[in-house]
Amino acid sequence: MKLIFITIFRKTYLLACFLIIAYHIFYFDICDLPYIFFIQIAQLAIAIIEFTGLILNLKYPHLYPKSLLPEVNPKIREPYYFMVRLYCYSLTIYLFLPKHYIWPNYLIMILSGLLVGYWITIKASHFSNKLKKQLDNTRLV
Repeated sequence: MKLIFITIFRKTYLLACFLIIAYHIFYFDICDLPYIFFIQIAQLAIAIIEFTGLILNLKYPHLYPKSLLPEVNPKIREPYYFMVRLYCYSLTIYLFLPKHYIWPNYLIMILSGLLVGYWITIKASHFSNKLKKQLDNTRLV
């Protein structure tokens, strides 16, 4: 059961974050809809699943050991873990802020952009290292 929550958290937390941000941004446009209560219940369920997965991921890191590869540059790897935790904690606080504030929307969007930027950097570093190894192996032959 723990592995299910951790897997769901690792695969879907950015999508869940974008859904919550969109809800906060468009709240005044959709607040008069008759089914707003069901949207809020769905968001609460998503938030509970994601937060449970985060806590289990921090408590049992050995259950889902697929973390950053050791060949990724440590200058990229170390701030990445800090950025993920900062993003998750700030998103949890963001859920409970009133909807009429605008500055938290911008802050969460900036943090989302930084997180996606880190993912792109890590993927580029990984494929760069992979390409270097392939080139070194072909030169040795």
